[in-house]
Amino acid sequence: MTTVIVVFMAFAVLICLFSVLVLTRELIEDITEKRKQKAEAASTTEQPSEQPNLATPEPVVMAIPQEEPQEEPQEEAQELSAEEIAAAGEVRFASKTTPTLEEKYLALDAKSRAYYDEIVKYAAAQEDSKRFKNTRYEEYKTGKTRLVRLLVKRGVVVCEFILPNADFKNYVNENKVNVKVAGTTMKILDDTTLQAAKDSIDIVVKALEEEREYKRQLVLERRRQRRRAQKEEKEQSKKGEN
Repeated sequence: MTTVIVVFMAFAVLICLFSVLVLTRELIEDITEKRKQKAEAASTTEQPSEQPNLATPEPVVMAIPQEEPQEEPQEEAQELSAEEIAAAGEVRFASKTTPTLEEKYLALDAKSRAYYDEIVKYAAAQEDSKRFKNTRYEEYKTGKTRLVRLLVKRGVVVCEFILPNADFKNYVNENKVNVKVAGTTMKILDDTTLQAAKDSIDIVVKALEEEREYKRQLVLERRRQRRRAQKEEKEQSKKGEN
């Protein structure tokens, strides 16, 4: 037992000695580093005192001009850019002013104006035709149905139609579906396209008459069905009394 204690104490003494050696080594290293830092600091402080003799004779300051006339060109450049911006703004403003339908019509050649006038006369001659005109187009309607819309695009007379399909329109009316039908565009370039525009107006008028007749027949059919239902109710009530 005593031997174990002796061995343990000896081991502890060795550990203490090792730790003391490590600490002394670290202290020595710290002292040497501090001495090196002091020596480096002293050397850096001595260098500026030796170098001013070399820096003073150099005429570097004389080579730098103090008065530089660079600000004036910048102001001129800014003024020019402002003028350019103003000019650009004037051009943009001019581009926004679009000509009206009347101005476009007057700019047409005689043949195109004759086509335009012929279509207007033909559309205005239809039954219950009404004219609607603004700065962009001229339109003729019968009720809510458009017969034709006239425009002038790039020096050409253009007609827009909504050519209805009777069966499809009847289906929409019966089922109460909200549908927007796309229009048909036609450029009036010659007598053939002029006649095609008139024929298109006739198609719209015919479809409108067919729609009116269809609605009239539909109202009559509903009346007949109502009368039949009333007649059947009366007959059933008489049978119940008997």
